[in-house]
Amino acid sequence: MEVKIIIDGKPFVADSNETILSVARKNGVEIPTLCFLKNLNEPASCRICVVEVEGARNLVTACSTKIKDGMVVKTIWYVIIMLTAIIFNDSIGIWILATIVWYNSVFNKKK
Repeated sequence: MEVKIIIDGKPFVADSNETILSVARKNGVEIPTLCFLKNLNEPASCRICVVEVEGARNLVTACSTKIKDGMVVKTIWYVIIMLTAIIFNDSIGIWILATIVWYNSVFNKKK
């Protein structure tokens, strides 16, 4: 069933079985992930892809959250970069997330 979803103010129509991340990727919306490390972590365990969903009490993982009709999503990956930088002692955190953003921009392009 097709549903309407808004990501960062842009409306999209997608299948209700899709996740926020899959809809975002199909439509060129950047959300950093560590999903490419399939053998090292469980889905949604890294929490790098957290997004804000209007009405939700907490941030949700874009890679595991199914979309719902009328869902309004705000990507906040830049906040995650700053928090990781603080947690991992500034330069290390920035390097880690800069690498993730670069990897996603190079290897997760629309085909």
